[in-house]
Amino acid sequence: SLTVVLTCLLQLGFIKKLSSDPKNTVFALVRNPDDSPELRAFLESEGKGRNVMVEKLDLEDSSSIKVSLRVRSLS
Repeated sequence: SLTVVLTCLLQLGFIKKLSSDPKNTVFALVRNPDDSPELRAFLESEGKGRNVMVEKLDLEDSSSIKVSLRVRSLS
Protein backbone atom coordinates (compact mmCIF):
# COMPACT_ATOMS: atom_id res chain seq x y z
CA SER A 1 0.00 0.00 0.00
CA LEU A 2 0.99 3.59 -0.53
CA THR A 3 0.34 6.63 1.62
CA VAL A 4 0.60 10.01 -0.04
CA VAL A 5 0.14 13.50 1.41
CA LEU A 6 -0.88 16.29 -0.96
CA THR A 7 -1.16 19.93 0.09
CA CYS A 8 -2.60 21.56 -3.00
CA LEU A 9 -5.93 21.19 -4.72
CA LEU A 10 -4.20 21.70 -8.02
CA GLN A 11 -3.31 18.07 -7.46
CA LEU A 12 -6.95 16.86 -7.61
CA GLY A 13 -6.17 14.77 -10.69
CA PHE A 14 -3.33 13.14 -8.78
CA ILE A 15 -5.65 12.53 -5.80
CA LYS A 16 -8.15 10.83 -8.12
CA LYS A 17 -5.47 8.69 -9.75
CA LEU A 18 -3.87 7.56 -6.49
CA SER A 19 -7.18 6.90 -4.76
CA SER A 20 -8.35 4.71 -7.65
CA ASP A 21 -6.22 1.95 -6.07
CA PRO A 22 -8.03 0.90 -2.86
CA LYS A 23 -4.71 -0.19 -1.34
CA ASN A 24 -3.58 3.45 -1.24
CA THR A 25 -4.38 5.95 1.50
CA VAL A 26 -4.28 9.56 0.34
CA PHE A 27 -4.18 12.51 2.74
CA ALA A 28 -5.34 15.75 1.13
CA LEU A 29 -4.25 18.72 3.24
CA VAL A 30 -6.09 21.89 2.29
CA ARG A 31 -6.33 25.37 3.74
CA ASN A 32 -10.12 25.43 3.65
CA PRO A 33 -11.94 22.20 2.74
CA ASP A 34 -15.25 24.09 2.55
CA ASP A 35 -13.87 26.17 -0.34
CA SER A 36 -13.00 23.06 -2.34
CA PRO A 37 -16.16 22.15 -4.26
CA GLU A 38 -14.33 19.95 -6.76
CA LEU A 39 -12.74 17.89 -3.98
CA ARG A 40 -16.03 17.69 -2.08
CA ALA A 41 -17.88 16.56 -5.22
CA PHE A 42 -15.27 13.86 -5.83
CA LEU A 43 -15.50 12.61 -2.24
CA GLU A 44 -19.30 12.54 -2.36
CA SER A 45 -19.51 10.70 -5.68
CA GLU A 46 -20.54 7.08 -5.39
CA GLY A 47 -17.65 4.71 -4.82
CA LYS A 48 -15.00 7.41 -5.04
CA GLY A 49 -12.59 8.83 -2.52
CA ARG A 50 -13.20 6.31 0.23
CA ASN A 51 -9.48 6.10 0.87
CA VAL A 52 -8.97 9.89 0.80
CA MET A 53 -8.65 11.68 4.13
CA VAL A 54 -9.14 15.45 3.96
CA GLU A 55 -7.58 17.56 6.68
CA LYS A 56 -7.62 21.30 7.16
CA LEU A 57 -4.09 22.66 7.16
CA ASP A 58 -2.88 26.23 6.83
CA LEU A 59 0.90 26.22 6.55
CA GLU A 60 1.01 29.81 7.80
CA ASP A 61 -0.79 28.87 11.05
CA SER A 62 1.33 26.73 13.40
CA SER A 63 -1.70 25.76 15.51
CA SER A 64 -3.37 24.37 12.36
CA ILE A 65 -0.30 22.23 11.72
CA LYS A 66 -0.31 20.89 15.29
CA VAL A 67 -4.02 20.05 15.22
CA SER A 68 -3.66 18.31 11.86
CA LEU A 69 -0.77 16.19 13.13
CA ARG A 70 -2.70 15.25 16.28
CA VAL A 71 -5.79 14.20 14.35
CA ARG A 72 -3.72 12.07 11.97
CA SER A 73 -1.89 10.34 14.83
CA LEU A 74 -5.27 9.28 16.26
CA SER A 75 -6.44 7.76 12.98
